[in-house]
Amino acid sequence: MLIIGVTGQIATGKSTIAKLIAAKKKAALFDADQVIAKLYSKKSVLKQIAKLSNKLNAALIKDRAKFARFIFARPAMLKDLENILHPLLRKELKIFLRKALLQKKQQVILDVPLLFQSGMNNICDIVLITKSSKLRQQVRFFNRKGATQPKLNNILKKQHYSFYNIKKADMVINNNFALNHNKQIIDKFIRGVNARSSTGYRNYGFKHRRWR
Repeated sequence: MLIIGVTGQIATGKSTIAKLIAAKKKAALFDADQVIAKLYSKKSVLKQIAKLSNKLNAALIKDRAKFARFIFARPAMLKDLENILHPLLRKELKIFLRKALLQKKQQVILDVPLLFQSGMNNICDIVLITKSSKLRQQVRFFNRKGATQPKLNNILKKQHYSFYNIKKADMVINNNFALNHNKQIIDKFIRGVNARSSTGYRNYGFKHRRWR
């Protein structure tokens, strides 16, 4: 089973690219953001998070905007939160992969913002990073409900992708263009994957290639 990891900063089109690949390849899609949202709805998880501070309660935690402001202002607590959520996310991923194997899926797509930070890149056969200009990124972000500059700054601190991360990726997609252009990029990518599938999943010839 081929595992394709898609990552990148917020508002760079990461999820759009992941969905396009999943649709084209008829692959199962693991959306980390959706999984985290479901975890926040579980009482057992809420209880663990509430123990991080006596100022936290279920109502505050469920209000994602207020909770984000609260937790980003406390870096040490944010790290503790990640220590709660990341193991649970990995557990959900294992369940997802086991189900995909039982369903005899040929490919799965992992849409994970913190793919490298969580270590999930290590199970991927191919890793794609989406990038875009700061202007395009800001336009996309500020079209979202509840978007603020401090929120964007806080998210980017966590989603920083260094040259080292980019160098480890198999593909970097410069996503500054319209949806039709992205579809053309994905078509090229899929043709390449299909053409090289007989040589082994870790030998695609895409290393460090930028798609524009």
